[in-house]
Amino acid sequence: MGGPRQLLPKYGARMLVICAGMCRSGSTWQYLVACDLLERTGPGERLGFLTPPEFARASAEPPAGRWRVLKTHDGHPAFAAVLATGQARCLYAYRDLRDVAYSLAHKWSVPLRTAVVDRAGVRNCIANHAFWIAQPHVFVQRYEDWVRDPAADVTRIAGHLSVELRPGEAEEIARRYSFEENRRRTEALATQLRAEGVDLTDPRNTLLSDPGTLLHWNHIRAGRVGGWRAQATPEDLSLLARECGVWLADNGYEDHPAWAALTRAARREEELAAHLERSESRLASASRREEELARLLERAEARLADATRREQELGARLERAESRLASERQVNDELRTTVARLRHRVEEATRTLDGAWSCLPHRVVRWVRGRLAGK
Repeated sequence: MGGPRQLLPKYGARMLVICAGMCRSGSTWQYLVACDLLERTGPGERLGFLTPPEFARASAEPPAGRWRVLKTHDGHPAFAAVLATGQARCLYAYRDLRDVAYSLAHKWSVPLRTAVVDRAGVRNCIANHAFWIAQPHVFVQRYEDWVRDPAADVTRIAGHLSVELRPGEAEEIARRYSFEENRRRTEALATQLRAEGVDLTDPRNTLLSDPGTLLHWNHIRAGRVGGWRAQATPEDLSLLARECGVWLADNGYEDHPAWAALTRAARREEELAAHLERSESRLASASRREEELARLLERAEARLADATRREQELGARLERAESRLASERQVNDELRTTVARLRHRVEEATRTLDGAWSCLPHRVVRWVRGRLAGK
């Protein structure tokens, strides 16, 4: 195949490639193909999977003549900024979200509703899809097209990265990362992990992967297009129609009248569920207020009962005070009567004494008064 080749001058000597495909839609395949293509042009670095914060820490410009490839899923302004400069290229793949939903549920070992709703898998995919297709310098790949002719997409990716392919190289790369070869890699990884004592039935180990290929031990399923049809129950269909029916129609995956009707019914169901939730919230709020009013009424009744008891106690005390006052008045009246009688008797005694003094001889009176005076 000859020696290493340089990137075409069109993109310069530096290359940052962001493989940002939708979850479960061939993004790891794009990563492996991009790494393989660029490794043919000279030295570089596989950055592996990076979240936006991790990318921000690792986004320093590489040395001249080196390339870097990373994988991610979530859109972020940091990615938009580097793509806007023209110093980066992006590979983005998307897929029928119904197949994505079942693939996520399998990979995470959770029910479909958990993958779609509780973990917001489908909604995140829709948000990320809108972000990536709006960016410049993005190669957009449809999973269903890639499955049909992987070598053709290898050629398109090479063109986007400005890597010149020799005859037969696209087919060679497509074979190297085919479903069968990648399945063999994942099975070998699973065997290695089991030999190391890793419990692969533990949900915490579902994301264990090979650092070089980024393939998880449970990464590869059948990969069939439209595999969701064999799995979907009526409840699943209603859920999927509500979560991604509009996106499926907008992206050409569904135009059947029955699916459109199902989507409308699911959206109506969602609206009714939201209305019911609001009504239940209002009812709960009214119940809380009713309970609060009942507690306030209970406290008011307790205070009223306490006030009534206090009023009764004060009434009894007032009655006792009035009784004592009446008794004291009676005693006072009796005392007044007694004093009046005593005064009357004193007055009579005084008059009697005065009469007695007047009857005594003068010298006797003088002698008595002298004795009284101590003479």
